[in-house]
Amino acid sequence: MTKRALLEDMDCRGSEELSALLDIALTPAQKQYIMLYYSSKLTMREIAGIFGVTPSTVSRTISRAAKRLRRAAEVSTLIQPRRQRIS
Repeated sequence: MTKRALLEDMDCRGSEELSALLDIALTPAQKQYIMLYYSSKLTMREIAGIFGVTPSTVSRTISRAAKRLRRAAEVSTLIQPRRQRIS
C-alpha cells in the first residue's frame, strides 16, 4: 500500500483542520507514527526501530489511524457551526 493510498479521499479544509483531527481522533502512538511516516518520510521499518516494535505493528497502527482520520473527517463535514443571530 502506498503512502498516498492510506489517506486518499481525505478532504480537509486546511492544515488547521487536519491538525485538529489528528489531536482528536488518534491515540498518541497513532499520531506519532502518522507524523513520522507522512511528515518525516520515515519508513515503517525505521519507525519500528525507534519504538522497538515490529514493522507489521507500525503498518497496522498507521492503517487504523488512517481509518480513524477518514471517519473523523466525515463527521467534521457533517457538523456545521451555529449561525449567529442578527438582532
